[in-house]
Amino acid sequence: MNTILLNVDWLTINYTIPLAIENVNELNGKSEFSFVPECYTTRHFRNVTRVERGKEELFILTHNPFSKIIQPNLVQVKISNKLFYWGCWLQELKKLKQFLNLSFQSISRIDVCADWEGYNPNEFIDLIRSGKIRMKSPKKISEFYNIEKGELKHEGIKFGSPVSSYTFKIYNKSKEIKEESFKYYIWEWWEWNWKKEIEKDVFRFEFSITELPKIAFSTGELINDENIFEFVYLKELLQLYIDKMRFYYYTGKCRQDREKQYDLLPQTQEQAAESLKYASTGINTRTAKVICNSLIFKLRNSELQNSEAYNIYKTIKSIVTEYHLHEWYFEKHKEDDEFIWDKYSFTIMGTGMKIATNLFREEFRILDEREIDFSKFIKR
Repeated sequence: MNTILLNVDWLTINYTIPLAIENVNELNGKSEFSFVPECYTTRHFRNVTRVERGKEELFILTHNPFSKIIQPNLVQVKISNKLFYWGCWLQELKKLKQFLNLSFQSISRIDVCADWEGYNPNEFIDLIRSGKIRMKSPKKISEFYNIEKGELKHEGIKFGSPVSSYTFKIYNKSKEIKEESFKYYIWEWWEWNWKKEIEKDVFRFEFSITELPKIAFSTGELINDENIFEFVYLKELLQLYIDKMRFYYYTGKCRQDREKQYDLLPQTQEQAAESLKYASTGINTRTAKVICNSLIFKLRNSELQNSEAYNIYKTIKSIVTEYHLHEWYFEKHKEDDEFIWDKYSFTIMGTGMKIATNLFREEFRILDEREIDFSKFIKR
């Protein structure tokens, strides 16, 4: 039986800086980081800056607030999602804090998640819908589902709205990776920790918390930007918000034990997850091939908008390039690639003008960018 993997999937931290950052270009060349200004603003901040090393994004900084109510030297640091699975986010954050002389203020947003392979949410969702399970903290409920072979199949459920201080959802993370986010490094992370191939759907239990109080853990230590990721505290934080929801059901007894708490998480052991090696975006090529196969199947068998198909094909290309799978791709998917050329056409972004030649064929064809010699093959 698999254990549940706990992790953080989003973390934005509030810091103060001695002097407000006026020109990020002045920071370049003084550290191992590159600071790249973005050309957009946010609701509360004038400036958005991408922090990179090489070609890898590590952080997003938002700074210089519009409102005078907000401290002028406040900086929000959002950590790149990959770092939570590569396991180096804390050491990178410490380097950034030291370089910019950042002082911790609070956690702006944190998403705490627990992943479970083979979990089926149908029973829980049915009990919620029928009113047999209730909440002490009522929230707006949204359901995710699709129709397969004429039958309703639950994909997840969400409690809370965009204005809530926290939301909770259960959803099919493995499906979301294959069809929407394409974060195949999470798939690698699962197999790395569970020491096995993923055979069933992986569902994620996720709390997204935007107003995290300065709580003290069982040790008496206050939450901060470094201890938040320690397993014992992560487990306490997850349980704290499960208790806030407090799902319960009536036992039928008149007086004592009339209400009993519903165990939200499956009865199994939580596991302190190991991270992937930071030096590599993946451990093996097998999972990369699985993801490519799934995306190619989607391109072949789904009726997609051209823009959506183009983005999926770009993802396939990046996987093939990153994992050096050109030979495998040519051998296994030559006909698929040609079918995709003929199925989709594209328009120039934002203009609606047709591209004269198929974009896949002329500008973006994987088979034309291979790193090995296929001269022995007959090409179309």
